Order: sequence, then C-alpha cells, then structure tokens
Amino acid sequence: MTRWTYAEELRAKEIYLSSENYAAEAERALGRSRNSVISLARRQNWMRPAPAAEGQPRREGRCCRWPLWGDQGRPTHQYCDAATDRPGAAYCPEHAATARRVIPKAA
Repeated sequence: MTRWTYAEELRAKEIYLSSENYAAEAERALGRSRNSVISLARRQNWMRPAPAAEGQPRREGRCCRWPLWGDQGRPTHQYCDAATDRPGAAYCPEHAATARRVIPKAA
C-alpha cells in the first residue's frame, strides 16, 4: 500500500469535485486504482453537491431539505426546496414543525 502525497490528495480532490466520473479520471491522472480514489474520498469526507432532480432546479442557500421520498424502497432523491425562515435552518417552517412534533408515549 502506497501512501498518498499531499499533492496527490489535492489533485484527487480537484478531480473529485469537478468530474462526474472522478474515480476513472483520477485513476488515469494519478496512476491509482479506482478503489483507492473512492476510499480516499470517503476517508477525507469530501462532499459533492447532490444533483438536481429531474425538472427541479437546484437552489443554493436557504432551502428546505425535507425528503420527498414516497416509497422507502425506491427513493426519488427530491426535496421540498421551499424557503427556510432563518439562516442555517434545515427545513421550511411547515417541515420544521413536523420534525419537532412530540409524540405522546402510550400509557
């Protein structure tokens, strides 16, 4: 097992963030296996922006991240995307209320 150099990690991250087929591209550019590139990305916890759902433009900034997954077996990866009421909030006011709803314990 060969350790990654700092320069290789920087190049791999650059490729990871800019390419859809990052593992194959990094494999060619760096001479590393696809699995080693994927493992590095996971270990370093690199995050890529989620693709916009079909017909739903990706909004940046304050938007609701409540999942609209009707069937747990086949998620659609679409989100509510409504405006949030304050900076840093994950959900719109309607979904924030649902997320914080207290369910009474059965007697």
